Amino acid sequence: MVVFTVVWTVLGFFNVGYTLYDTVIEGYSPIHQPISGLGLGSTALAMNTAFVLYGLFSVAGAVATSRLLGAVDARLARPTLVTLGLYGLGGILVGLFTLESMELHSLGFLGVLAPIVGFFVLGRRMAPHTELATLGRSLVRVAVPLSVVLLVVFFASFNPEAAGEGRGIAGLTQRALIIDLQVWIGLVVVAAVRHAGSRSRSLGG
Repeated sequence: MVVFTVVWTVLGFFNVGYTLYDTVIEGYSPIHQPISGLGLGSTALAMNTAFVLYGLFSVAGAVATSRLLGAVDARLARPTLVTLGLYGLGGILVGLFTLESMELHSLGFLGVLAPIVGFFVLGRRMAPHTELATLGRSLVRVAVPLSVVLLVVFFASFNPEAAGEGRGIAGLTQRALIIDLQVWIGLVVVAAVRHAGSRSRSLGG
């Protein structure tokens, strides 16, 4: 997650513009334009490769995390796999289909947003378990409302024409949303690993 964030942050300084549907966008700004803009122009290969690799690692992480949490409670396995897996698959689609393939690209973006719903289900099922209760309640009471607010703010601030003309703050609002989701996903993964570790130690002891 950290590496992926560093990649799109650094590439933002190297993209000098791109062409979208025969419209030339001169210059790229992380303030005005979404991350997907880096998938076109001079940074296209690097950004799209990063999207796909990040998605693949996320899917692999989803499988591993679902198994760890499934060992705690079988009811945790499926929502974990679906929530984190769709997030990863969304990243792969975004990398394979750029803004010039808008329908499939948008489908990928919806996959990236899957955790907003998944956090609610996962959090509710974590709540009865002492070691996971705090995170479970946080997912339901903090992660979901915060992510919904950030999503609404992003859509309210996003205007394709304004972004192409270097106006607005859609780039910032989208990045805030993506970082928010990454942080909560990271907390779920860390909790699963820590719980598996403590469980192994207790069994070993």
